[in-house]
Amino acid sequence: VQLFASQAEMATDLELESSAEHVAGLGDDAFWSSGAGVLFVRKGDRGVAFSDPDFAVSSDTDTAPRDALVTLARTALPNL
Repeated sequence: VQLFASQAEMATDLELESSAEHVAGLGDDAFWSSGAGVLFVRKGDRGVAFSDPDFAVSSDTDTAPRDALVTLARTALPNL
């Protein structure tokens, strides 16, 4: 888990967004990058990235890694 306190801090992670899958209903913006195994969530000027290198090797049709991180993000988001 990586926390970001400003837009500048999350700039590198936001570069993944154009090639990632948007995740609706999570923060102000959220996306899943299957190639990187990262779920990124932005809420205002703060952000959080949930990553697991093991998820980067999962198939694009296997949604279990993404779904697990979305569940974790929904739990953590109120505390961001």
